[in-house]
Amino acid sequence: MTITLPVSPADRVTRLLRSLREVTVLWREVTRVAFPAGSSGLGVLHLVEQQGAMRVSDLATCGHVGVSTMSRHVAELTTAGLLDRELAADDARTHVVRLTPAGRAALDQARSDVLDRLLPALQGWMTPSSPSWTASWPVSPPT
Repeated sequence: MTITLPVSPADRVTRLLRSLREVTVLWREVTRVAFPAGSSGLGVLHLVEQQGAMRVSDLATCGHVGVSTMSRHVAELTTAGLLDRELAADDARTHVVRLTPAGRAALDQARSDVLDRLLPALQGWMTPSSPSWTASWPVSPPT
């Protein structure tokens, strides 16, 4: 016979935070292995893919980082051939950043590698018979 003790809300939150921390650590490790520029570089490629061609300053705003930080990431990814910088058509003083075919291929490969490593680690978090705990999360409007 198994005795199940009630779990307090504080215990549930503590368990959730511990699990999220473990996933975050795993995410960093997996992305570092799957993508040489790590999760930051992967994030920049993902932003450019999602937002389309844009100025570095706009990309920095979308990524919630400073322009100097984004410029460094863009420079590294451009040197690696994953991003392309060209003068903006409407303002020759600025550059627009675009994803190159090599960047798209690297992003696709990194996603595949990350999923291959993350999915086994997340086995058991959700079962087909259990409701999705994310469905109850409040949806915040974009800022």
